[in-house]
This record gives sequence, structure tokens and C-alpha cells, in this order.
Amino acid sequence: MNHLISELLPPRQGERRLTNSDPVTGQAAWFDLRVKVTRAEPGEAGSWPEFAPLKPLPGDDGERPWVLRYDARLGEER
Repeated sequence: MNHLISELLPPRQGERRLTNSDPVTGQAAWFDLRVKVTRAEPGEAGSWPEFAPLKPLPGDDGERPWVLRYDARLGEER
């Protein structure tokens, strides 16, 4: 979503533009973001921006487990 959300709040008459972040932590403040979702037109497809696939890391053989699990209780009965 970073490419869709401005880093600045909309301008207000007579005021300087403010950053769209929490004033204490500096974290992005998108919790109050409003979006409008509209149905795509017939024949309209894809998304923007489009990125090329990432290259594999060195030593990556490309094989993936059938099921990927992360569990702190490995080895315990479930």
C-alpha cells in the first residue's frame, strides 16, 4: 500500500502540510485511512505497480515443503 498512500496529509487552507505519522513514535498513521473500492470495468485487469519476480537467494535449490508450518511446540502431540 505504500505506493498508494501519501506520506503527507491533505493540505488545509493556510496551514503547512503535515506528515501522515504518529507524532510520538513517527510510525505511519494509516489507522484512520479511508479508501474507496470500486468494481473494475469489464476487461480491466492487473494491478499497479507491477514488480518483476525476485531472483532466488544464493544456495536456494527452489524446493519447498508441501506444508509450511511454524510452531513453538515442535515435536509435541497435537
